[in-house]
Amino acid sequence: MLNKAITGLQKANTAPSGKAKPPRGDAEPSNKTFPTYSAVAGARPKNTSVILDLTQTQSVHASRPRPVEICNLVNDVLTTSPHQQVHISAVRWTTKGNLVVIGGLDIPLQHLQLVALLILQAFTNTFTSAINPIPPTTQANVR
Repeated sequence: MLNKAITGLQKANTAPSGKAKPPRGDAEPSNKTFPTYSAVAGARPKNTSVILDLTQTQSVHASRPRPVEICNLVNDVLTTSPHQQVHISAVRWTTKGNLVVIGGLDIPLQHLQLVALLILQAFTNTFTSAINPIPPTTQANVR
């Protein structure tokens, strides 16, 4: 009787069960990977930026304007210029005294370089107290 019970259980375990089968058709594979934060961040388009070399301007070293003030000034100047489609999202100071101007999303580097002179003029007219300041240079911030 015990042998019959064991044999019956063995047959039941080897027989395919409808519950153990994965559904057909729209079934997702079991090895599905989820995107990581770095993968999503790497897929996002980069904001372009331009570096303004302000190390020659002496009055900037005494008191650096806040990035919010610079950003507001530059965006106001750009909206009244022929380059209305260009805007900046942020600026930041480097340790060497340069100013990194970061363009808005989907602003090509060529457009940002076109308005770099306009940004320089607005910055030097507003924040530089020198009578004849040396015009700062600009360069693309490429890595």
